[in-house]
Amino acid sequence: MKPRAIPTLGALFASALMASLGAVHADVIRYPIPNSTFPIAQAVQVPGNATTYYVSGQVPPVVSKEADPSSPQAFGDTKTQTVGVLNKIKAILEGLGLGMADVVKMICRHGLLSASHRSPIPDFWSKSK
Repeated sequence: MKPRAIPTLGALFASALMASLGAVHADVIRYPIPNSTFPIAQAVQVPGNATTYYVSGQVPPVVSKEADPSSPQAFGDTKTQTVGVLNKIKAILEGLGLGMADVVKMICRHGLLSASHRSPIPDFWSKSK
């Protein structure tokens, strides 16, 4: 039985936790990293009365119609997969009247190549050495 291939970053973003827009949006407090312009907060406070949305995990879209659709090559490299997944999440948020600025937490997961094999070394690994 041939193992079913899953995109290299198949479950790249498992879920995103958001606060709603409107009056509650102003109540969300973001604590920046001291002495830094880094755009990610070191902590976020969301009041108990805020509406919370959980977005289901997304997989990258097929970007290479020439490649076998069950192969990792069909989904592109790590950057291509990441952009594809983020665009899918952005579209879901926009459908809810939200945007990426409303995301409070996002969990990233690296998918498996198949059910019976470990995933290959990600393409960004060799670039970081």
